[in-house]
Amino acid sequence: MSQSQPMQRNNSNRVSPNRNPAAAQRSSNATGLCLAPCPRATPMSGHHDWYTLKGLTHLDICPSCMRQIAHSRFREYFFPSQPKPASHRTRCAFSNPWARLAWTQMIKKHHDSLEMLYQMTRPPPGARPCPGRTATDQTWHRIIDPGTGSYLPRFHICGSCARNVRILMPAHRDTFIPSTEPQARACDLVTSSPRFIRFIDLLDAAATRAEASHLPRPDTRELLAYARRKVTLRDCRRDRPVLSTWHYIAALPELSVCEDCYDETIWPLVRARYPIARLFCPSLRLLPGDGPDHCREASCQMYSPRMRAWFRDAVARDDFATLRSVALRRFEAERRFHHRREELLEAEARGYRVSDEMRKAVEEWERWE
Repeated sequence: MSQSQPMQRNNSNRVSPNRNPAAAQRSSNATGLCLAPCPRATPMSGHHDWYTLKGLTHLDICPSCMRQIAHSRFREYFFPSQPKPASHRTRCAFSNPWARLAWTQMIKKHHDSLEMLYQMTRPPPGARPCPGRTATDQTWHRIIDPGTGSYLPRFHICGSCARNVRILMPAHRDTFIPSTEPQARACDLVTSSPRFIRFIDLLDAAATRAEASHLPRPDTRELLAYARRKVTLRDCRRDRPVLSTWHYIAALPELSVCEDCYDETIWPLVRARYPIARLFCPSLRLLPGDGPDHCREASCQMYSPRMRAWFRDAVARDDFATLRSVALRRFEAERRFHHRREELLEAEARGYRVSDEMRKAVEEWERWE
């Protein structure tokens, strides 16, 4: 395989004796329940094939996402969007994780209207968007630890994400309580974090149990246990290079993993005594390199679902050669992206227009990521 091409997943060797993942996805896609990654997650111009929904014309949906959701019970709501100016840059509404979750919940719960999607994509006037991982001085929503009767320390959710949780899972209407004391914090439910899906899964499981058992409120003990462990770990910085300490394999230092992703992905396989997982150094260390003190900057290589899937398959097959090949190709693709990004930023500083080239570079990296 050429290094200029993104990794293509080979499902023929997946360790999955009891189900066919492709067949399962086809079955789910027939109703729009299982959505593949959106190819238009970054704003782009020049496309005239967008779709929208009756009553939700503020949403633009790309053909790829449209093909996956058009056969649902809401198929009569879709129609082509109005033409846009050639220079207008548009992002697909279904590239937003919250919109995807709303859609999935509507299908799963057999909703007969688009009200949940409307609420999720139309925040009230004046609502502040999620600040992400940028520390912001504001009031936060907190969760009570029943064991102490106090807020769970160091776990904060912004008002936007708390609202989204209540829309998705009404059983959690009282789970997150607004605090009155402003603090400079980052949101712990940011969608770009590898922890996000696990938080949502735990919230959904608790809400489902509460509804099935007719409980007055969900049992959040599993959520609290996960959050309590995660707040002690540094949040994954994804593909941002930093001079820090990492978990890595001595024979494959390019596969650097942050403590958060090690805890999530590798440590359970270490405990299960899989040989490849046990090759990772158990303690955080500086990576060998040519920088100060003979170490180098690195980024986490294990935050993306695609890389995690490759890693788990290689571990299950005890196939270090494949893991090495995949890891090195991804490492080189990321290095090319950062080099190209620096070139474009320097050109922009000199007055050149680089938006289209930057978009292409980001799109190419996202295909690998």
